[in-house]
Amino acid sequence: MLFPVSWFRIVVLVVELSVDILTVILGLHVISIYMADLQKTQLSAVVTRTVRIIKPLPFTPTYEWQSVQRWDPLPAGLEIRMPLDGSPKMARIPHEWNWTVVVQNVAKPLNVRLHVRRDMRIGELRKQIADLMSAARPSKRHINVNNIVTIPSLSDESTVEDEKLFSRRNDVKFAFLNERLL
Repeated sequence: MLFPVSWFRIVVLVVELSVDILTVILGLHVISIYMADLQKTQLSAVVTRTVRIIKPLPFTPTYEWQSVQRWDPLPAGLEIRMPLDGSPKMARIPHEWNWTVVVQNVAKPLNVRLHVRRDMRIGELRKQIADLMSAARPSKRHINVNNIVTIPSLSDESTVEDEKLFSRRNDVKFAFLNERLL
């Protein structure tokens, strides 16, 4: 196809905007695309559009693979697929993951590393903590699982997935109620 000679004298100014989402002012903005004639010193507006800048929804991790936008901050511990063929980046919560919790205790806080599964019940997590604390005590006296509580209170029958514990790892605490204080 042949183009008229005048087409070669026109340059389209294309600008790729790459900005931090936090620095963009939310609301309505007018964007204009200009063309320049190389023989003249004038710019003429070609297209003007109004766009609405909105805050994107935050990425909420789940146990299923889901697409990730390049601006989404991802929490540590996710499984991430980064294909080399140009397909979108994908992420999910692993079906099994480790969680280091601090068990609040009257004497001193104790770090406990839990092995967590998607379908695990909260009661099983409390049992894991009781068993690990019993093994770490010099007296080797078994700790009653009923003395391990969650803050906020969680049902023993609910699962890790039901309670969204992966996303709430920093908010959910465990505490040991010492028998001498009861």
